[in-house]
Amino acid sequence: MYRISLLTCLVALVLVKPLHTQSIYPYPPPAPVTVNFWYQHFLHRNADLGAGGWAHGLAIGQPPELVLATILSGPEYFRNAGSTPAGFINALYIDLTGAAPQPQQMRYWLGRSQFTKRRDIAYDLLLLYPQAWHVPASYYSY
Repeated sequence: MYRISLLTCLVALVLVKPLHTQSIYPYPPPAPVTVNFWYQHFLHRNADLGAGGWAHGLAIGQPPELVLATILSGPEYFRNAGSTPAGFINALYIDLTGAAPQPQQMRYWLGRSQFTKRRDIAYDLLLLYPQAWHVPASYYSY
């Protein structure tokens, strides 16, 4: 009896994903819904026909944080943020956290911006604040 319950527990541990890796959504939204959400949240407009390439990238398995980082490093977001590294970092923080970066955070990211591409800065910040860019289940329905 003891062996069976121990075996059952071991099988359950192997088959069940750790809680921190489980999705907080019942199922992922379609790629075009995700991209449109990102456009609305970060670019403050609906996705256009050109956004189909981003949706296709998601659909074929490109990591969403990389796709979004590429969108955010583009000229439109940079221009909307004031066309300066400080403006870009400030806009990312506000969009991801709802608040401007603390002075030490701004110094850190500005220092990185001297030798790091905008895409890599956006990517790293997206990894720090994943809840800010995941599509909430309330945004879509099937």
